[in-house]
Amino acid sequence: MSSYSDTVYVAKKRLDLPGLRKNLPGGGVFEKYHKTLRLTEEGASKSVWRLPGWMYPFPEKRPLSYHGDRRRWHKDRKGTLLKTVAIGQEFVLDCSQYPQRKVEQWLANLFRAAA
Repeated sequence: MSSYSDTVYVAKKRLDLPGLRKNLPGGGVFEKYHKTLRLTEEGASKSVWRLPGWMYPFPEKRPLSYHGDRRRWHKDRKGTLLKTVAIGQEFVLDCSQYPQRKVEQWLANLFRAAA
């Protein structure tokens, strides 16, 4: 497994995401809550996340940072379930190994719902 190093991510001034036509800042916080933003699986503890099916990393894709243990990941009819680690709350996913169009659509839907 690869190790992760400390990294600083600097946002663009304006969000540039295919499929999203809203004029939004490149960083910040969502000003309103929308259920689409919630990763926690309904009826589960906050450490169990429901993710899109394409986000299941095995066998060839790098998983979400700190989540390399396959026992944490499960696929089902509705997508992917992840039992998150107890450390931290911000994790990084190298999206270059995942279907670009699906990544972009998922992110655009999040921003569309909450903006």
